Amino acid sequence: MTGYRDLESALLYGYEVERQYVCQNHPDHNASASVNALTGLFVCYACGHAGRVDAKSLHFDSEGVLRFTREIEDKATKVNPYTETYLNLFDSTGPGEYWLTRFNAETCRRFRLGHANGVATYPMRNETGAVLGIVTRDTTGTREQKYKYPPRVSVSDHLIEAWRCEADTVVLVEGMADVAAVWEAGFDCALGSYKAGLSKAQAAILRRYAPRRVLCAFDQDVAGDAGWVKVRDQLRYVCKVQRVEWDTYNDVAEIPLSDRRDMLTELVGKRAMARVA
Repeated sequence: MTGYRDLESALLYGYEVERQYVCQNHPDHNASASVNALTGLFVCYACGHAGRVDAKSLHFDSEGVLRFTREIEDKATKVNPYTETYLNLFDSTGPGEYWLTRFNAETCRRFRLGHANGVATYPMRNETGAVLGIVTRDTTGTREQKYKYPPRVSVSDHLIEAWRCEADTVVLVEGMADVAAVWEAGFDCALGSYKAGLSKAQAAILRRYAPRRVLCAFDQDVAGDAGWVKVRDQLRYVCKVQRVEWDTYNDVAEIPLSDRRDMLTELVGKRAMARVA
């Protein structure tokens, strides 16, 4: 519908926030006026008649209110994916100093690690690989939040690299850095949560993926220990879940590359190596 017959019809039966209608203040057959369903402000672009509707004077039907509520909820929660070229804004000049002190250039390119305004960045993707936005990591220690995630995106709904990880044995880690560390060691079988443990949505992704074995390589701390117990219970009837432990270092990315490769070769097996790193 290009427009409603009058102002009241536009408010009672419309779907959009800005709704066009036929102004009754002057002879007209075109929808030359509009009203904002949130504010009640209306204006006719032909005769200039304008004002605000008193919502108390309208008799809203319940179905119309429900339709409008759903429309607003959909607009508030919908996240439109970015194109892959959007990431050029962050990695076209290289990954930046922070990432290069942790990984080789090949690994940085593979995961499109970048930087912007003094912070390290990496893309957040959904389960089809579409870019939902950029995650920033404060490297200065001056910001209140270490990580900042894309707006209107719930990190508990996604697993890092779930869109392209294909292996019978999955190495489950915390965060993008640990996923990259596993790949740099030569194994293309890591999935990352955004904290120790799995949400219900993340556990559902893993259940659908149905690996034969999950190696839980969470950080070597209290949160990591509690997280792996939760994962074990969530996947009890899906696959075998094993806690991976090591000495000295807190997370996978801190382990020197040669030791990291040896550890993963022992746990996962040489046949699982994607390439020679």
